Amino acid sequence: MDRNPPDAHASLDSNGHAEIAFLRERVRAAALPDDVQASAELELARLERLPVASMEYGLVRSYFDWLLALPWDRRTEDQLDVKATRHHLDAGHFGLDHAKEEIAHHLAAMKLRGDGLAPTLCLVGPAGSGKTSLGHSIARLLGRQLVRVSLRTTADESDILGQRHTLADAMPGKIMRGIRRAGVRNPVFIVEEIDRLGTRGHGDVAAALFEALDPKARSRFTDHYLDVPFDLSEVLFITTAGLFEQVPETVADCLEPVFLPGYVQEEKCQIARQYLLPREREKCGLSEDQFDVDDFAITQLVAATSSEAGVSALKSRLGAMTRRAALAVAGGEGPVRLVAEDLPRWTELTGGDVTEQSPEVGLARALVITRGGAAVSYIEVTRVPGRAEMTLTGPQSEQRRELVQTALTIVRASAKRYDIDPKLIEATHLHVHFHDELAQSDLSSVGLAIVAALISAFTGKPVRADVGLTGNISLRGRLRNVPSVVGKVLAARRSELSHVVIPSDSTGALERLPDYVRDAVQVHGVTTVEEALDLALLQIIVPKPEDASAIGLLQSDIPPNDQSQQNAGGG
Repeated sequence: MDRNPPDAHASLDSNGHAEIAFLRERVRAAALPDDVQASAELELARLERLPVASMEYGLVRSYFDWLLALPWDRRTEDQLDVKATRHHLDAGHFGLDHAKEEIAHHLAAMKLRGDGLAPTLCLVGPAGSGKTSLGHSIARLLGRQLVRVSLRTTADESDILGQRHTLADAMPGKIMRGIRRAGVRNPVFIVEEIDRLGTRGHGDVAAALFEALDPKARSRFTDHYLDVPFDLSEVLFITTAGLFEQVPETVADCLEPVFLPGYVQEEKCQIARQYLLPREREKCGLSEDQFDVDDFAITQLVAATSSEAGVSALKSRLGAMTRRAALAVAGGEGPVRLVAEDLPRWTELTGGDVTEQSPEVGLARALVITRGGAAVSYIEVTRVPGRAEMTLTGPQSEQRRELVQTALTIVRASAKRYDIDPKLIEATHLHVHFHDELAQSDLSSVGLAIVAALISAFTGKPVRADVGLTGNISLRGRLRNVPSVVGKVLAARRSELSHVVIPSDSTGALERLPDYVRDAVQVHGVTTVEEALDLALLQIIVPKPEDASAIGLLQSDIPPNDQSQQNAGGG
């Protein structure tokens, strides 16, 4: 290939004939598909008629730079050893057994089919749960190039499909730019934050993305800038999301979700010891002899990030400590060995989440899935004299109004069972408050916790502090299936809850829980709200606050089982 820049050829002839001849040779040598070849010839003919000094000439010339830079016939050969897939994934990632199995199944099916029509994987989980690193491992398994693009706040169709090359400053969309960077037509292509697509731009972004991700459509993917089809059927697309429920339905239909629920403390300690700390040492050029953190100190660090489902915050803390150790070692201060007593001087420890430690009237603990992973949140209900009205505050309060109305109807229907005077309901102004964890969370899973908080507020019976509730309620008081129960049980374990109440329909997925989580958290599958409340409500009545002597008497009447749970903060 001629190594002279295009401008050198253009200078040989003021009309650009030499450059056009040079481009024609490149087009013939590029092994373009027949339809693309024909389109390129038409563009060359148009370029030949344009004055070299015109703006349009420059736009068409840039178009050829893009067209000929794409890997029309360049690919890498897969090196996948199906038998070694699980071993390779285990070597790079701790836990995530279910996700690893799903990935192994997907890769085996892809190898057998060989036609690029396998569904696109969507790795769903909180930040720091291993989504992107699993994508890197898949690329290494296959021996393919890796490309990453983020769709965070992508709101314009042109970001995906590009703009017409006849427009000034036009360029291809993110998909074709990624293919050009990869240099091959079959990379592993990670599309991150697919649930963060914007909605206020021009065109339908989700529909544009569907053209690339749908196995049946991607063989004729057409970027508006190139205006010719490019076969993406050999590309292995892997998408990531924090909340699958927020992935546009248009795109979700062609995705196969694989859920990464996050980690509990025991797993975080192993990840820190086996993966995070060695990698941070390697980044800083330190050996284990030069810098180490003892096991109890790592446990303390993990406790300080107990609210996080992933390990991003833990990794950040270890990285900062390792860099500080590198400064000490480089300054000749010798090896650094950190124990728990040293941590306050080396990093800021917050002590993790401060959870409500005692049963309270009108306070229920809801297990929800948020963008940051599964979490324990709180539903608070306070009743004051007034008319039968409701005030809702906190994140997504208005979106949950119908859910609170349904819960209140269940309370009215169950008034006799719980010895609630119907007149009291009609003469009560309810204030329902949702805590911050419910921002960007699944809407329906808090229905059971809302009912529990309402019944508690009307009966004076506190909700147990060691019970987490999750369930989608029907108007007749039935509980329906909820998503991501494994992640929710892990969140209960992180918050030291010892009981979880879930719909019976959702118990099947619990087989994936590690044994040490099963031993620490007792899961109760129920079918009705009444069964759930029998487990969640303490069978005592808290008197009015002004009767202090009665409160003291009442606390002593709590059964020994519940008294110990109260003192232990629900652990």
